[in-house]
Amino acid sequence: MHQVHPDAMPGSAAAFENSSGSSSEMAPEKLRLLRAQEINLAYGLLKKEINHCKPQSASVKPSAPAWNAPLNPQAYRSREILHYAEDSEGGILGSFCITKGKYLWQMEEDFPLFLLSLYRLSKELLDEAEASCSGGRTRRDLQKLRQQIQPELTYLLAQQFLDCSAILKELAVKEGSVCEGESVYSMAAMLEAKSSRRPVLLKEGEFLLPSALRNHRLFVRNRQGQELGYLSFQDDRLYYIVVPLFEKKKVQVRIQVLRPGASGGYYHLKLWIKLLSQTKQEMPENLNMEIKALLGQYRKACWT
Repeated sequence: MHQVHPDAMPGSAAAFENSSGSSSEMAPEKLRLLRAQEINLAYGLLKKEINHCKPQSASVKPSAPAWNAPLNPQAYRSREILHYAEDSEGGILGSFCITKGKYLWQMEEDFPLFLLSLYRLSKELLDEAEASCSGGRTRRDLQKLRQQIQPELTYLLAQQFLDCSAILKELAVKEGSVCEGESVYSMAAMLEAKSSRRPVLLKEGEFLLPSALRNHRLFVRNRQGQELGYLSFQDDRLYYIVVPLFEKKKVQVRIQVLRPGASGGYYHLKLWIKLLSQTKQEMPENLNMEIKALLGQYRKACWT
């Protein structure tokens, strides 16, 4: 093939004539073209024969998807699925994207990487909103507003990729069922006490009540009506699971003081959470509207 190729060196045609035993007086260029056509024809026949010999049942299997998780088709935008990159000794070098889609979070996906994917997505959406307002305010002028909007945008996006009711069943301990379709789960929590010169002293075994939801925090009070502080969790995943369930009014809670903390500034609590029977699995329909409103607020600020 190399000898009869049109781009072969001039002396290669003579070498080919000698090796093939041909005594033809054809011009080297014409002979080279003729032999190349013969080789191409032979190659085509050989390829056809090989394909003919393949079993009729043989078929190419479709490749498996890069990530296997349920989808939320109504999500505002697809997100990245990230994995850690490691060196030969297992040290983490960083993260890389293996695929992109509207995948719900599953326990197999590292939660910090899940949050990182949402942070990147929120940044992408804000950058797009900013780019659509060419000639408006600069990034430096918008930095303060961006710092306020991006955490809220990330929180809203997280709710589109979290099935809170299902995840609660995996992270908490099932205590039993009150009635059909209403199960009770328990978990540990802490009370982040409000700063005060005279903090309210709580007794071990005392029961507390929900007070209010503010800034995605669940505040609690004692039976005398004094607001004490808000709930915190050692497991960061619970912040994105428990509080949204209260915001959607899908649960009821019972809170008991176990013991005061070592520094006295917080208390160890036990929570019993009852999933209400009307709890559904689908994502809230108004999340896309809230996301659009937040981006619209930022876009408007870019112009002013």
